[in-house]
Amino acid sequence: MTTHITPNRFLPQWLPGVFSARRTGSRRLDSGNDNRSNGGRRFTAFISYKHVSSTGFAAQLERALKGYAKPLLARPRRIFRDEKHIAPGVDLPRLIKEALEDSEFLLLLASPESARSPWVQSELDLWCRVLKRQERLIVILLDGDIKVDSESKKIDWSGTDALPPFMEQHLATVPLYLDLRKLARLEDIDLNDPDFKRAINGIVARFRGIDPNDMLGEEILQYRRNLRLRNGAVAALAVLTMLSGGFWFLADSARREAEAQRQVAEKQKEVADSAKNEALEKTREAERSLANNYWASGISAEEKNDPVTAMHFFARATQKYSDETAIKTGRLKLQTSRMNHNAIILDTILDFGDSKIIGVSADRSLILTGSGYGMLRLWRSKDSAEMLRMNHDNRVLGVKFSADRSRILTWSYDNTARLWSAEDGAEVLRMNHDGDVNGAEFSADESRILTSSRDNTARLWRTEDGAEVARMKHDDIVWGARFSADESRILTWSNDKTARLWRAEDGAQLARMNHDDRVNGAEFSTDESRILTWSGDNMARLWSAKNGAQLARMNHDSGVYGAKFSADESQILTWSGDNTARLWRAEDGSEVTRMNHDGGVYGAEFSADESRILTWSGDNMARLWSAKNGAQLARMNHDGTVNGAKFSSDESRVLTWSGDKTARLWRVEDGVQVARMTHDGSVYGAEFSTDGFQILTWSFDHTRRSWRRVGDSSEVTRMNHDSVVGGARFSADESRILTWSWDDTARLWEAKNSTQLARMNHDGTVNGAKFSADESRILTWSGDKTARLWSARNGAQLARMSHNGGVHGAEFSADESRILTWSGDNMARLWSAKNGAQLARMNHDGIVNGAKFSADASLILTWSFDHTARLWRAEDGNEVVRMNHDDVVWGARFSVDGFRILTWSFDHTTRLWSTGDGTQLTRMNHGSVVGGARFSADGSRILTWSDRTARLWKAENGAEVLRMNHDYLLREAEFSADESRILTWSDDDTVRLWRTEDGAEMARMNHDNDLLGAEFSTDESLILTWSSDWTAHLWNAGDGAQVARMDLDQKPLDIVMVFAGSYSGAKFSADGSRILTWSADGTARLWDFRVDYDFPIAHLPLQVEVMTGTTMNDHGAVRTLSAEEWKRKKEAYERVAEKHAAECRYKHVSASRLN
Repeated sequence: MTTHITPNRFLPQWLPGVFSARRTGSRRLDSGNDNRSNGGRRFTAFISYKHVSSTGFAAQLERALKGYAKPLLARPRRIFRDEKHIAPGVDLPRLIKEALEDSEFLLLLASPESARSPWVQSELDLWCRVLKRQERLIVILLDGDIKVDSESKKIDWSGTDALPPFMEQHLATVPLYLDLRKLARLEDIDLNDPDFKRAINGIVARFRGIDPNDMLGEEILQYRRNLRLRNGAVAALAVLTMLSGGFWFLADSARREAEAQRQVAEKQKEVADSAKNEALEKTREAERSLANNYWASGISAEEKNDPVTAMHFFARATQKYSDETAIKTGRLKLQTSRMNHNAIILDTILDFGDSKIIGVSADRSLILTGSGYGMLRLWRSKDSAEMLRMNHDNRVLGVKFSADRSRILTWSYDNTARLWSAEDGAEVLRMNHDGDVNGAEFSADESRILTSSRDNTARLWRTEDGAEVARMKHDDIVWGARFSADESRILTWSNDKTARLWRAEDGAQLARMNHDDRVNGAEFSTDESRILTWSGDNMARLWSAKNGAQLARMNHDSGVYGAKFSADESQILTWSGDNTARLWRAEDGSEVTRMNHDGGVYGAEFSADESRILTWSGDNMARLWSAKNGAQLARMNHDGTVNGAKFSSDESRVLTWSGDKTARLWRVEDGVQVARMTHDGSVYGAEFSTDGFQILTWSFDHTRRSWRRVGDSSEVTRMNHDSVVGGARFSADESRILTWSWDDTARLWEAKNSTQLARMNHDGTVNGAKFSADESRILTWSGDKTARLWSARNGAQLARMSHNGGVHGAEFSADESRILTWSGDNMARLWSAKNGAQLARMNHDGIVNGAKFSADASLILTWSFDHTARLWRAEDGNEVVRMNHDDVVWGARFSVDGFRILTWSFDHTTRLWSTGDGTQLTRMNHGSVVGGARFSADGSRILTWSDRTARLWKAENGAEVLRMNHDYLLREAEFSADESRILTWSDDDTVRLWRTEDGAEMARMNHDNDLLGAEFSTDESLILTWSSDWTAHLWNAGDGAQVARMDLDQKPLDIVMVFAGSYSGAKFSADGSRILTWSADGTARLWDFRVDYDFPIAHLPLQVEVMTGTTMNDHGAVRTLSAEEWKRKKEAYERVAEKHAAECRYKHVSASRLN
C-alpha cells in the first residue's frame, strides 16, 4: 500500500534521536549565527532549486531563514543561493562545489522540474555521494509527489516524481521534509503567514538541533528580549535627554522643541527613504539575479551548440540589466552570437494547412501542395496566394512543371498520371495505369511523357492526345524509368531484380541486367555506353549498354541506397545501409576508399572538384571526407536523422536538413554551425536560392520558410600574404591597413574590400612597418639588414638604410626628419629621412635590443645584450651615460618628465636611473628574468612582470606594493587608463584582471593555450585577447564574460615561430567596433563588431523571435511559432523598427543587422 507523506502538513517528522538534547540549554540564546552546529562552516544552508520556476520562492525562503529568531545585534544566518553569485565569467561549477562543501545543511526545493534539472542532480550527487551528508538534507516539497510505502516506511519511487530516481541509493529512510505546495503558488509570502512561519520555525529548529515547539517559544522569548532591549534603550535615551535638557530648559525650550520636531521629521523621512531604497535595491537585486541566470543559461546553450536558445537568453538578460556596461556587452554578445552562430533571418512563412509541398517550379515562383486525399493546390511564392486547385482521387506522389510553367504533370496513388493547365487548373490529359504510378517525366521537347507504375509496367504516352505509344513490361513493380540523352532508349528498374533497356519507338527490350534483389536505381554514363545500377542485393553493378554484359560489381554488406559516377566517370560513389559510403574504380570495381558512419548512409555527393565527398546518415550526422584517402574532414551533428545535405555554390558552406525539425548551415572548413533554421516538424527539404543569399526549407509542419543569410561571420575582410603575417596596423582614418610578413613584403590594403594598394619588397623577413605622421610614407625594417622608406601612394622606394645584421626596429624622430634604427650588428644608427644618409652610429658590445628618442629628440636611449643601457647625444652619437646590469638588458624607457630611465634585465632586476648622470635611484628584485616594466601615468609607481608574477612598486624607494600571481610564465601586464585595474596574460592559458588597490583578482579569461597578447578597448569596457590556440577573443572587462570569438586557420608551428612568438596578434580600431588580426596562417583579417546600441532593449526578445521564428517561455523552453503568430510578431516588430530607424544614431550598421 502506498500513501502520500503529509506529516502535520507543515511540520517535519523528525528522525529518532534528533532531539536527544531537546531540553538541554534550549532556553539559552545563541549568537544568531548557528555556529554551534555548523562547525565553523561559512553557510548554515545551501538552497538547491530549479531556476526560473522557483526563483521567487527561494529568495523569500532565504530572507525568512536569515532573520528568524535572531538576536537584535547578531549577524543574520548565511544562506547560499547561487543566483546571488552567478555572473558572466564566474566559474559556476567550482563556486557551487565550494559552497556545498562549506554548508551545514542542504535545502532541496523539490518538484518534477527540479528532479529533471542537471544542476540540481549534480548538487544532490555531490552532497550525498561525495560529502555523504544525506542526514542533513531537508526536502521542501513545492510541486509533484513523494510517496511512501505505509508498511516499509520507505519511499515508493514508482510514484515519486519530485526527487531524482538516483536518490534511491542514498535515502535508506524518508528524508526530513516539509510540504509547502500550497504556499509555493503564492507570489508574496512572509512570516506574517502562519503556515510559512511554522515551516520556517521547523527548519531553524533543525539548524539549532532543538524541538520545533521549543524553537517557537525561543523565538517569542527572543522577540520579547529584543523588544525590551529596544524599549530600554529608548527609555535610557529619554532619561539622558531629559537630564541633559534640564540644564537648558528655561532659556532654550522653544529652540529645543523646534529642533526635536525637525529631527523627528528628518528621522521619519530617513526611515521612509531607507525603506524605499531597500525595496528598490531588492527589486534591482532580483532583476540582476534573473539577468545573470539568463546569461548563464545562454552560455550553456551556446556551449551545447543551440544558438537559437542562446539568443533568447542573451536577449532577456540584456533586457533585465540596468548597468550600461552590462547592457552594451549584452547587445554585443547577442550580435556576435547571431553573426557567428545563427547568421540567418526568417523572411517569410507560407502555411499550407494540412497539405504537404510536393513540388516547386524551376524559378521558385510557384509551389504545388497536395493533401492525403488528392487535393492539389497551386500557390504563388511571393505572397502565398492560392492560384488554383486540382483533384486526384488519392494522394499525389510527385509533380513536374513544363519548361514554360504552363502545364503541370502529376502522378498518384489513384493509378493515374495527369496533365493540367497551370492557368486554370483544367485537366488536359489523363494516363491510366492498373496500379499506383511511381513516377513520370517529360521528354526533352515535352511531346511525350514516360511513366512507371506498381502495375509492373513503364509506359510512353503522346502528350498531344494521351495515346499510349509503348508499353514496357516487368515481372514486378517498376520503381523508375528514364530516357537516354537522344530519347531513343528507355532505362527502367524494378522489384523483379532487373534493370532493362528498351527501344522507345516500340517498347522492344534491348538488354536485361540481373541482380539478386530489387533494383533501387539506375543511370546512364555520360556517353551512355554504360549503365550503373544498385540493388537490395548489397551490390552496385556496371553494365554494357550495348548488350547488358556485366563490366564490374561493387560489394557492400547491406542494401545499396544509391550510386553515381564521378565527373570523368573513372570512379563510382555508392552509399548503403551497411553504414558506409564507398568510392570505387569504375574500370574494375575495386574499392578506392571507405567512409564510415554509425548508421545507414542515405545520400552522398561530390564537391565540384571532386576532392571532397559529402555524406548524410541515420546516425544524425552529415560528414565531409577527403576523396583521396577517405579521411574525415568535418562532422556536422543533428539531433535526429539527417534527411539531406548539399554544398553552397561556392562550396564554403554545407546545408543540411533533419528529422530534428531543423535545417542547419555549416562552415565547410571546420564543420562549425553558423545557422540554425527551426520548424515544428521534420524538415524534408531545403535548398539555396540561385544567388545564394536565401535558403528555402520545407517541413512536415506544412510550412515553407524562406530565410535570408546576413553573412555568417563577423569577418568582413581578409588580406593574404605568402607566409606568416608578423603584424598589422590601421592608418589614422582606418581606411587603410598596413601589414608585414615573413614572405619578405610589406603591403598596403584598402580596409573596406582588401584591395592591395601597394607592395614593398625586401630580401628577407620584414620585421616591422609604420606610417609617417602624415601617412604619405611607410618605414619598414627587415632581416635583410636594411630599413627602407617607401611612398605610401604607390610603394616606390624613397630611401634605403643598411646595417651589417638584421634590423630589429626603427622609428621616426618627432619632426620625422631623422630615422633611428637598431640591429643585430651591435649598433644603433641615425639616418636622414630625406635621403637615407647616415648621421650617427652608436656602438654596443652586443646585439642592440631596442632604442628610442627622448621627448625632445636630443638624446637616444639604447639597450643591449652587452648588459648595458646607454644614453647618447643624438647630434653626434657620443655616449653620455651608461647604466650597467649583470645580464642582458631586455628593455628600457624614459619617465614622462624625462628625468629618469627605467630598465629591466635577465639579471632578475628592474632598476631606475637618473637621466642626468646615470646614478641608480632604485632597484627592484624579482626571482627570475624580468620580462618588462612600465611607469604609472604620474611616474610614482612601477609595474613589472617576471616569471609567474606581476608586481607593483613605489618608484621613490622600490618598495613592493602588491603582487599578482599566475600559474606559469607571465607574458605582459598593463594598466587601465585610470590605473584602477591591471591586466595580465600568461602561458598558463589565462588573462586576468586585478584591482590595483589591493591586488584582488577581478576576472579570469581562459584560452586553450599560451596567451600571446591582450589589450583594452578605448572605453575599456572590453578586453581583446589572442592566443597560440589560434583564436582571438573579446571579453567583458567588467566580469570577464566572453562576448565573441574569432577563429584563425591553424598552421603547424616551427621552432622559429615559437621562439619569435609573433605568429598571431590583434588590435582594436579606435572606436572598438572593428578588430584587426594577423596570424601564421598567412592572413590579416578585419572583423566587424558594430552594433546598433540605440535599439530599444525592451524589444530585443521580440527581435529574436522574429528573426528565428521561435519563442521562449518563462521556463526556458523554446518552441516554433506558427505562421500566424510569427506574422503578428513581425508586424509589431516592423512598427518598432520603423520608429527606431528615424532616431537611430548608428546608421553605419547595415539594415540587415537591424531587421
